[in-house]
Amino acid sequence: MSDPQVSFQYEPTKQDRIMGRPNANGFRGLSPFLAVMPPSSYLVHGNSEILILDQHKKNVASHYDTLRYMRTWTLACGPGYTPIGPIYNWDLDTQGNGPSWIDIPGAKLGSPEEWREEREMLEFFVMADGHPELGSLYFFVIVSLKPGHYHVEMSSALYGNTGDASPPGNTREPWAKESGCKIPVDSGWLKVPILPQSFRRK
Repeated sequence: MSDPQVSFQYEPTKQDRIMGRPNANGFRGLSPFLAVMPPSSYLVHGNSEILILDQHKKNVASHYDTLRYMRTWTLACGPGYTPIGPIYNWDLDTQGNGPSWIDIPGAKLGSPEEWREEREMLEFFVMADGHPELGSLYFFVIVSLKPGHYHVEMSSALYGNTGDASPPGNTREPWAKESGCKIPVDSGWLKVPILPQSFRRK
């Protein structure tokens, strides 16, 4: 059972959260869903934060380490969640790295004119490390590409309170449809802008 004194709150957002993120690795934001590391490395990403709220609605997430599992899918282009290509199992994405509740999940890519038409889903199962009593979160991010254009979709979260510290079993298709999660953040199709001169400086 989950702890009634503390609760998870997942917040996908259109606000760029790349500043100061360890997984930014030198990328600089071009737009809320796009970052670049000159001369030709791009990151198409979502933006999210997980809050852990105490009984007074104060965010105490910094007091808890993150336990996050992830698996990836290549989806058929267009609507829906039909997988194509390899089937991957859940992998432990972070453990022993302290609190990591702000994230920019996405895909690192080369030059935009070389992007192929494709669609990738990242699924996440998240808990507070060592505190299964706080429950769990499931959510997903979809990055779609075509030459010179990108599209990011971020789901709502499915909350669990089973106390199980492991993600549900591996399956042959994503849980996205079964979860009932909606898409509250949808960038729509966006065109990669011309790189500003200031970003071209080394």
